[in-house]
Amino acid sequence: MALTVAPVRVRKGSGLRLPCVADSAFDPYPIDDDTPMTSSQEQYDAMKYSQSALESLMDDRGETYILKADFGLYYEAIDARLRQRAPHVVPDVMLALGVSLPPFTPYRLWEVGKAPDLVLEITSPSTKKEDVDKRSLYAQLGVTEYWQYEPHGKQLRPSLECRRWVKGRYVSVSGAYRSQLGALWIWSRVLDTAWGLLDTGELRLWDPARQEWFTTDAETKAQRNQAEQKQQRAEQERDQEKEERQRAEQKRQRAEQKRQRAEQKQQRAEQKQQRAEQERDQEKEERQRAEQERQRAEQKRQRAEQERQRAEQERDQAQKEAARLEAELRRLQARAGLDPDAAAK
Repeated sequence: MALTVAPVRVRKGSGLRLPCVADSAFDPYPIDDDTPMTSSQEQYDAMKYSQSALESLMDDRGETYILKADFGLYYEAIDARLRQRAPHVVPDVMLALGVSLPPFTPYRLWEVGKAPDLVLEITSPSTKKEDVDKRSLYAQLGVTEYWQYEPHGKQLRPSLECRRWVKGRYVSVSGAYRSQLGALWIWSRVLDTAWGLLDTGELRLWDPARQEWFTTDAETKAQRNQAEQKQQRAEQERDQEKEERQRAEQKRQRAEQKRQRAEQKQQRAEQKQQRAEQERDQEKEERQRAEQERQRAEQKRQRAEQERQRAEQERDQAQKEAARLEAELRRLQARAGLDPDAAAK
């Protein structure tokens, strides 16, 4: 948040390249200093969110850029032998498009070749005057868009403002309230998307690819936790469905086994019935054969009886015939004057 006031000798497009004498004992362009980053948790959260959202936006687009938070911007070279820090300003968040910066290298304007395209200051009661002074400096350096956000909602009305460099001066950019988003919508030409001030007073950056706000780390974590919980619930539901399917399959198998046992029992009963029927048929056939045998025996007996009767009749007839013949013989003998008894002897 620090600001070192000094005569500004760099103008946009000036092409200034100033050498400095090396002094190994002192670095007039330190990357870090002892100045506190923010004066409140709200400022820190807004700075952290802005940097994260801008980084996601630039990475999604595959652009070359410099994005720094609470990082010194040196706009005037100084002789190291003076053993003092070079004139600089420390934006809360700054973004420069189309350029890059090696790691652990300070942002020296004459080396990078351009001022940041966008600067965002997180305003608080203790930094309000400083941020006004910075606005003049950013205008002289040629920062295209200067944004101010005040998380407490006491210093700025509304709490989000944008000034765009137009024809040599900063011009305020008006926004529009979007009820469907519940936010004040202010377009950034540098980013080709919009910053938003939510009804809750929170700062958000619009994600044009996904058509939603970039989320904070807490929101991302919450969404990740929700997604993990949803996944866990889905896995639990899948496991439950799998268990239910297994139980249903086991139940089906038991029912199938029961059906098979019943079918086997029925088959055995049918086989038993068939055997009983076969036995009854066999008994019936045996009775029929026995009856037929009885009938044949009866017929044979009847024929034997008939034969016996005929034999008796023939015997009787033969006896009668013999008696008749004997009588006839006696009669003839008697007629002939023979003694039948003597003749018989």
